[in-house]
Amino acid sequence: MRTKKNAFFINGGPSMLVLTLLREQGRYGYDIAKELEKISAGKLQFQQGTLYPILHKLEKANLIQGLWEYPEGERARRIYVLTEQGRAEADRQIEAWTEYAGAVHQVIRETSG
Repeated sequence: MRTKKNAFFINGGPSMLVLTLLREQGRYGYDIAKELEKISAGKLQFQQGTLYPILHKLEKANLIQGLWEYPEGERARRIYVLTEQGRAEADRQIEAWTEYAGAVHQVIRETSG
């Protein structure tokens, strides 16, 4: 097995999910976590303390940008949006994941006899 390529799928999955969830619209952290849980029917969840380090890492890499929003009558919150570089990276990671998942599915299908 090619360890370097497979490491992406082990370590990069949560970042890919965040980038994917930001493709349609900007979201704040709590919304990202709730949308992931909703779309996955509760099967995928960010654990407490996991999401914000991912957001900070993606922002530092210039894949997302955090913008402060000040809704009237509510407390300030940070909205995260994809940068152009982030959109390209999201597309690249989604394509790589789809190819990987297809290969895994193929192995399962061919060996389920």
